[in-house]
Amino acid sequence: MGNAIWLFWLLPQTYFGSAYAALLYVGPQTERVIYFVVAGNLSLLLGTIVGLMRRERQLLWFIAPFALSQLFVSLAGLMRGWFREGDVGLLVVVSFLAIQLVLIALLVYRTKKAWMGAVPLAFFSATYALMATFIGAMALADDWI
Repeated sequence: MGNAIWLFWLLPQTYFGSAYAALLYVGPQTERVIYFVVAGNLSLLLGTIVGLMRRERQLLWFIAPFALSQLFVSLAGLMRGWFREGDVGLLVVVSFLAIQLVLIALLVYRTKKAWMGAVPLAFFSATYALMATFIGAMALADDWI
């Protein structure tokens, strides 16, 4: 149970913290992957501002991919180390990512009238899901980098 709670708080801390650190310490040794996280954070900010200014309540549906990512890493914390060998852990991780991407595409389609806020929120949701996939895969295999 402790691993699930720890991973539940680790995901947003890692996602938003790495973007903050990348902005502070930009240099030649900065990982290029971090720039996607920074772009995801800026997309969250842009999508939220557009949604608030235009009062698009349907954009609240983009909380679902965020919540699903949090649920995935929590369940991965409960099942920490269950998939050390074999391809079952990979199947779980790829299935989660596929479900997330389908959900995000469905949300963009359903909120097409509010596309100016939906597209940035979709990009944030995709980058957040990728971070959740990365952390969840490490937890399922109990192999940390």
